[in-house]
Order: sequence, then structure tokens, then C-alpha cells
Amino acid sequence: MVENEKILVGWDGSEKSRNALRYAIDEAKDKGLKSITAVHVEKGESARLRAMLKDYKIEVDRDILKNERSKIGSLLKEAESIGDEEGMKVEARVIKHGYGPAVDIVKFAEKNSFKHIIIGSHGRSGISRIALGSVARGIVEKAHCIVTVVRCSWP
Repeated sequence: MVENEKILVGWDGSEKSRNALRYAIDEAKDKGLKSITAVHVEKGESARLRAMLKDYKIEVDRDILKNERSKIGSLLKEAESIGDEEGMKVEARVIKHGYGPAVDIVKFAEKNSFKHIIIGSHGRSGISRIALGSVARGIVEKAHCIVTVVRCSWP
């Protein structure tokens, strides 16, 4: 086992993040690790809306918030279930949106001493990449540690 090795996986429930999670599980097994961490970055709109409602003391329909929490809870459980199927403990967590998904993931990795970030990529190119940005590219550019970008099905 590699001492102090910690693997972090970006998780949004997409097929690309499922591939990244499966790859991370295989990497962790190869290194003799007992667990990995998958993080989901809360959408910026959700965080901003909650803050605005709180600032203006506006009551929001509790069903809306309950539904949002339920969706996030399902996403986290899915990551944990994939880990269970593969014989690996996956600790799934939510990161509150702050600076954008790439920066939020990198800051979380730094703060928690992760040595390896594994992310899926949608493989956009050209004008689509410029218009939509790229979380994967941002993580690669800003990370303090090894970053693996999974762009294919695994396994």
C-alpha cells in the first residue's frame, strides 16, 4: 500500500463520471487502498438562490428544497453503490459551490491532502469547449497533485 495515498474523484452522475469512478476504484485496488472519496459540487444556482432567500428572509416551499436534497442524496448513494458493487468503500460528499467546480474540487483536494484527482471528461472541443468551459481542463491547470482525465469507457 502506498502510504498517505488518497484518491479524489469528481462526481456528477454522468456516464463520464461513472467511468472515472470505476477507473479510480481500480487504481485504489492496485495501490491497496481501502477507500476513495467522490465529490459532487453543488450547482452555483442552488447555492445562490438559497443565500438570496435567506438574505431577504423569503420563505421557500420546503418541497422544493426537499426535492433538491433528495436528488443530491440519490447522486451520492449511486456513487457509494458503485463502490459496493466493486468491493471498494466510496465516501461520497457534496462540496458547496464557491468559485466554480474546478477550483472548488482543487481547493477541497488541497485542504484534505489528496494525492490524486481522477475526473471524467466530456471530450468537448472547438467552439463548444470555449462556450461551455471545461472543468477537467481547469482542474488539470490548477491542481497541486496528479490528475488523471478519463475520456473513455472503463472497463
